[in-house]
Amino acid sequence: MQNMTKLEQSIELLKEISVGEKSEPLISIIVPVYNVEQYLAKCVQSIIGQTYRNLEIILVDDGSTDSCSALCDKFALQDSRIHVIHKRNGGLVSARKAGFTAATGDYIMSVDSDDWIESAMCEELLSLLMQSGAECAVSGYIHETVDNTKKLFSLKDAVFNLDDSSRASVMEGWLLGRQDIISPIVAKLYPACLIKQSYSNVPDAMSQGEDLANFVNLIAMAHSIICTEKTYYHYVYRKDSYSNAITPHEFTNLHNMIAYCRNTILQKYPCINKKIVDTWVIGQCIGDLKRINGVSEFYVQTYTFASPQMLVGKTIVIYGAGVVGKDYYSQLRRYDGIYISGWVDKNYKIYSYEWKHVEPVDSLLKKDYDIILIAVKKDEMAAQIKKELVQMGIAPEKIIWQPPLSVLDCMTECDDIKRGGVQQYSVNCAADVLSHALPVQEAA
Repeated sequence: MQNMTKLEQSIELLKEISVGEKSEPLISIIVPVYNVEQYLAKCVQSIIGQTYRNLEIILVDDGSTDSCSALCDKFALQDSRIHVIHKRNGGLVSARKAGFTAATGDYIMSVDSDDWIESAMCEELLSLLMQSGAECAVSGYIHETVDNTKKLFSLKDAVFNLDDSSRASVMEGWLLGRQDIISPIVAKLYPACLIKQSYSNVPDAMSQGEDLANFVNLIAMAHSIICTEKTYYHYVYRKDSYSNAITPHEFTNLHNMIAYCRNTILQKYPCINKKIVDTWVIGQCIGDLKRINGVSEFYVQTYTFASPQMLVGKTIVIYGAGVVGKDYYSQLRRYDGIYISGWVDKNYKIYSYEWKHVEPVDSLLKKDYDIILIAVKKDEMAAQIKKELVQMGIAPEKIIWQPPLSVLDCMTECDDIKRGGVQQYSVNCAADVLSHALPVQEAA
């Protein structure tokens, strides 16, 4: 073990103990508790009822103002495996850390206090670890609402043996939305030494997105992860636990979390594709913007026309009302000297918006214009549109198309210019993009 890190040595010793004389490792289950009196009993009963009995159950009362504090003490009197920590309210991260610090188990599992787990979860995840020799076991989960509507998020049976290259591949897959390994801190069984070290990197002040912050650290540290297609964890969605609408203050917190994750990924995954990381950054920011104050439809520009100056002093018609067309309209309407006399598309009925009327292509025959700007991504489609327009009798020199310039490409090029290192990067480029975000109704 001479060349191993302390974490690697601890995990190897744990494996030796687990398969040796200590046949039943102790599992510590950490439950952060805050004002969930309606759900806490079901959560705790599901843990007490585990078929695997060698458990240490730690309830961390994070300054609850309802009856949760008393409930925790009541549960502790009923089962000697339950230990209660009462602390001043400090947020979810501080509550989890308090539980991890107190845990004495060989393995750790985290369960949120408004969720519940199936009775075989501990036994079967531990069995997976013992049989495979993997460090961490992961299952899918069941998303259910209080009215018992359920949606299954399952994984494929798989073992991931991780080195620098494969870690980057796993992280890229996660950033692209593949469900190879899920990011929530729940629905996993960890060696205590691994999760304690991984979670210690999560900032105490992070009030949202701590799962993601832990995940990007965890994958960088783990050497093997086993996933099962079985699902044991029930994630109960409550409107008051994490609303679809977020406040501007919460958006700032999420912005900081995204910046933390990006910086950590670029530091700890040297082989990763930076463009994939930045795509994820923009996607997260856009998704969060859509939730500010419950705005259900929010428009953020992701493509630009590369040569707007050539259109100044011209009257133009935009052909294409999809993603590129919306972006071109948003961009070009801001220029003094560019007059947009029309917006057309073959599927104009689909693309007509409340804030701007899209017209059929044949309306071009009744319009005055200097240029028809084709707003599509692919050159083959642009060529076909130009051919059809010429067949309508429109002069070829009045028809132009250029490959749309992706905002992400601009952001990546800017990032290639050294700006003082990764630590100083806090999604500034993404913020520049998002500063042009408009509610759709204001785009007219």
